[in-house]
Parts: sequence; C-alpha cells; structure tokens
Amino acid sequence: MQRKVSKNTKLKVIGGYSLLFLLTIVSTILIYREITKLIVNEGSVSDANRKLFIVSNTITNLYEAETLSNAFIQTNESRYFRNYVTILEETEANIDSLRDMTTQLNQILRLDTVTTLLQDKLKNLEDLVYVKRSLVPEDFYNQAIASIESGKDTTKQENVTVYSRMITTWDTTYVVTTKKRWFGRTETDSTLSITPSYHFVYDTLSYLTNPALSNTDTVVNILRTTWENVQKQQENISRQISRREYALIKQSTEISDQLKRILGEYEKEEIHHATLKQEKREQTVTTMIRIFAWIAVVAFILVVFFTFFILRDLSRSQRYRRELENANQYADQLLKSRERMILTVTHDIKSPLSSILGYIELLTKTPINDRQRYFLKNMQGSSNHILQLVGNLLDLSKLENNKMQVEEVVFNPYHLFQEIKDNFMPLAASKQLKLNSKFAQNLNTDYKGDALRIRQIITNILSNAVKYTAQGSISFTANLSVDNSHIILKIEDTGSGMTPEEQKLIFEEFTRLKSHSAIEGTGLGLTITLKLIHLLQGEIRLQSQPGSGSCFTIILPLKKAKVTHTAPSAPTPPAAEKSQHANNLSVLIVDDDPLQLAMTANMLANYDIHATTTTHPGEVIPLLKDRHFDLIFSDIQMPEMNGFELVRHIRTLPTPWAKELPIVALSADSDKQEEAYHQAGFTA
Repeated sequence: MQRKVSKNTKLKVIGGYSLLFLLTIVSTILIYREITKLIVNEGSVSDANRKLFIVSNTITNLYEAETLSNAFIQTNESRYFRNYVTILEETEANIDSLRDMTTQLNQILRLDTVTTLLQDKLKNLEDLVYVKRSLVPEDFYNQAIASIESGKDTTKQENVTVYSRMITTWDTTYVVTTKKRWFGRTETDSTLSITPSYHFVYDTLSYLTNPALSNTDTVVNILRTTWENVQKQQENISRQISRREYALIKQSTEISDQLKRILGEYEKEEIHHATLKQEKREQTVTTMIRIFAWIAVVAFILVVFFTFFILRDLSRSQRYRRELENANQYADQLLKSRERMILTVTHDIKSPLSSILGYIELLTKTPINDRQRYFLKNMQGSSNHILQLVGNLLDLSKLENNKMQVEEVVFNPYHLFQEIKDNFMPLAASKQLKLNSKFAQNLNTDYKGDALRIRQIITNILSNAVKYTAQGSISFTANLSVDNSHIILKIEDTGSGMTPEEQKLIFEEFTRLKSHSAIEGTGLGLTITLKLIHLLQGEIRLQSQPGSGSCFTIILPLKKAKVTHTAPSAPTPPAAEKSQHANNLSVLIVDDDPLQLAMTANMLANYDIHATTTTHPGEVIPLLKDRHFDLIFSDIQMPEMNGFELVRHIRTLPTPWAKELPIVALSADSDKQEEAYHQAGFTA
C-alpha cells in the first residue's frame, strides 16, 4: 500500500509540474505574439513619421526655391537659377521617396501632380528668362536704321555710291497651346514666340557738299514709326512677362496647396496611426493582463488541486511511514528478542550438551557391554547433531545481524583442502562412495584469507554431497584463476540432481526438497553457505539435472601472503613448565552448574589431575590466599559474579603470581571472539 501511495504521489507531482510547464509555454507564446504585434505597430508609426519629415523638408525646399526664383527674376543672375534647379531636383527626389513609401492611390496622384507642376514651373521660368532677354534696348536703333535705309532718296544726285548692310529684325507671335492638368482637367495657354529675321539693305548716298540738303522729315517719320513699333513690342513682351510671372506664382501656389494637402493627409494618417497605436497598445496591455489573470487563476487552481491531493497522499504516506516505523521497531525488537532468545537457548542447550557429551565420554571409559556402548554411540551422535544445529542457528543469527567478521590469516590452501578431504574420507567410505580430489600445486604456498569460513563453506557442500549421493563418486577440485586473484573450487557428485525449480529453493532458510525429505537435515546448511560466500565477496554457481548429479562452483578472492607467519601459541602456564608430570597439577574450577562442575572434575581425574571445585565465585579470592593453584577454569555466566569480573579481581591482587596465573574461560557463548577474552585477562 505504501508503494502504491508513493507511486500515485510521484505521478501527481510529475503531472502537476507538467501542466504548469505547459501553461508557462502557452502563456509565453501568447505574450510573445502580443509583443510582436506592438513592435510591428511601432514600425508602421515610424514610417509615418518619416513621411512627415520628408514632406516638411519638401515644403522648406519649395519656399527656398521660391525665394531663389524671385531673386533670379529681379537680378537675372545665373547662380540663382542654378541653385533653383538644384533645389527642384532635391524636391523631386523627396517626392519620389514619398511615392515609394505611399500605398494610397489619391496620395500617389497628388504626388504626380506636384511633379508635373514642378516641371511646368521650371519651363515657365525658362520662358520668362527668354522673354526678358528678348527685350533689348538696342533693337529700337536697329529697326530705326533699317527703316531709314529701306526708304528711297528724294534727291537725285550724281556721283552716287551704293552701300549694303545686314539688318536684323525680331518678329513676335503668340502660339496657343492646350495643357493637361491634374485629375484630367485641361487648360489653354498662349506662348509668346520671338523669331529673328535677317535681310540686306542697299543705299545710295552722294557726298554732297552741303549736308543741309538731306531729307530730314523722312528720318523723323521713320524714327517715329519705328519707336511706336518698338513700344508695341515692349508692351506685348511686358504682358507676356506678367502672364509668365502670374503663371509661376499660380503654379507655386498650386504646388504648395498640393503639398499642404499631402501634408495634411499625412498628418491625419499620423494621427490615425497614433490613435490606432494607442488603441492597440491598450488592447495589447489589456490582453496581456487578461492572459496573466487567466494564467494566475489556472495556476492557482492547479496548485490548490495538486497540493490538496499531494498533501493528502503525503499525510497518508506519513501515517503509513509511522506505522512502518512502528512495525520496523517492533520487528527490530522481535529480531533482538529472537537473537537474545537464540543466544540464550543455544547457551542453555550447549551447556547441558557439553555435560552430556562429557558424561558419555566418561561412560565410554567405564566397563560396559556392547549394547550399552551402542546406546552411548547413538546418544553421542544425537548430541553432536543438536550441537551442529545450535552452531548453525548461531551462525545464521550472526550473518543476519552483520556481526560475523571476516578475518584474514595466513594459511596454506593445499594443506587445508587435503585435511578437509581426509576428514570426509571415512564418511564417504561408510557409504561406499569414492571421493576424488585434485588440488593445483600453486596452492601449496601461503595465502591470506579467512580459512575458517572457507573450511565451513567446503564442509557444508561436501557434507551435502555425501549425504545426498547414494552411489557413485564425489569430486573435489581446487585451482587458481588466470590472474591468481581468485580460487575456484568445484564439488561435483553423482547424486539424484535437481530441477531448475528446486535449484531456486535450496538456498532458502529451512527449506528441504520433497525428493530428499527422508534424509536428515535442517535446511540451513546451504543458506549459511551462500551468506558466507557473499560475506567473503565471492560467488557460487550451480549446475544440476535430475538423474545426472550436481556441480557446485565456488569462486572466492584470495591474496598471496608476502611473508609467512606462524600462528601465535598460547602462553604456557608457569606451573606447567616446571611440572614434568600432570598429577602434580593443582586446578581450581569455578562454575554455578553442579553437573558441569562434577563432569569437568571427573574428566580431569582421568588424567590424574586434582581439581578443587566451587559454585560460588566469591570463594575464589580466599582460596587463592590460602592455597596455590597452577590453573583456574572459570565459567563466564554466573549469577553472583561473571567470569570477567572474577578475572579482573584476580589480576588486581597484590601478589606477583596473580598476574601470571593461567586462567581459562569456560563458556557456551560463541558470540565473543577469543581476542575479547585475552583483553579481559584470560589466558585462553
């Protein structure tokens, strides 16, 4: 149930974050779109501002051009005309730029009209310049002289000389033209056309000795007529100049009006765009506020929704967790209680078993018949079986509570395997089984490892092989790996074999196969073996088929020892070194169990060793003060004073021999290592 709640909570958390993430993406896209629209609108407004700037610049240029044209008309200087043409070109370039930026048809037509008016204005200005230049004062004199010379002499004289001279005359005519104005409107206009003509005049004059005889009245008439004609021409040219000036002023006014209209349209467009911009900005802000509001509302709803369910799951999970912690505490208490129970039961079993085995050993040395010896042998076998079961329970308890330590000692694997094989030879021979062995020679040297656990592993598997093999043989081989870092053990039998389902069951606790139910066993041997292999960081492989036997392959790490060390020997009691015969020893035995005490004393008596016994640890100190003992055997668990307290009191006595007196601990508690007894003051 806890796993299901945890899984649902995880899915809810993931789903909530996923929805919030999706909501964030959607809101980001929507806001990005609104901001993009706002940026596009800003760009269009900047285009309108640019149009306004160009129009304003164009009007300024036109005002400047008007000033230059007036200056040119007044002074007739060419530099004003050149500047005027340059400004008109810039104005036309501005109008072209406006035409490219404008999309509305009416504004494009207005810009075309302005261009036409500018061209007409330039043409009229050129015509005006031409007309003004035609009004030259010396034309009057030329015409007068030509008229005088064209007349006939009134006096005939001899000795006449003929003269020829080219006379230039100017003919003025008006040409009517039709011009197309904007929006399809046409207008008629007359243009003054001045055409020069050239002709030769021949005159005969006599060199009169009296100049007063010349005909003066004819000259006066000619001059008057000529002057009148010139006056008429000047009046016509003046009217034409006035007409041209009026046309220029009118065109300038029309151009300015058109540009003002265009400027007004652009101003309206700018105002319109500014209004649209403000509206769109407000609309965008409103939309963004609405989006943020919806996002906040949806996010709040999602947070509240998932928070409610997640908190509910968490509260449920916390409740399950508390229940699980309570269950774990209860299970730990049960495990500790079971451990204490196993230690207590095994201790209480091993103590009487030791007495039973001791008394059986004592009985076998008394005069008994064969039937009694048979009974004692069966009793001894059953006791050993119970003792083995107790040992397995203790080992299993230590392995489950991680209290079994790995010890690295220097040993010779070849000798160890040979010894194990020799111990199993009688058992295999009793069942008429052949025990084959082959050990690699490179194992016949010193290595470092836990020899005790390796012996226990091999012993468990070999005992099962012998137990479950009815006939045939058993093979035990040992080799090193290629890199010499692991030892490979193989134990193969010709027993009944196992199915794949049975192979999965044999390593479980208290499990026995149905096919082997008739054979004695507890179902803990292979379980302990597997845990010991894992403790040594090794591995085990099983190959088996029904009717073809089984093969166990064990791979364990092994280190080669650099220096060979011998195991330290236990201190030799000083009294034993001095004594040459065992019957000279004096031993003190301390135990609260009278049966165990009597059994130990009788066993020592078989070796002619005198033993003094006591069931009260408090009597030991007075006995040591009154008598000399060569050796003390002390039990550990005693009600008045345990063995550790007793040995501490003995070692603190103010006599030199108290620190050297050998004291041996007697205990059925296998939970403590031998080193702990040495540190407490025991000799062994």
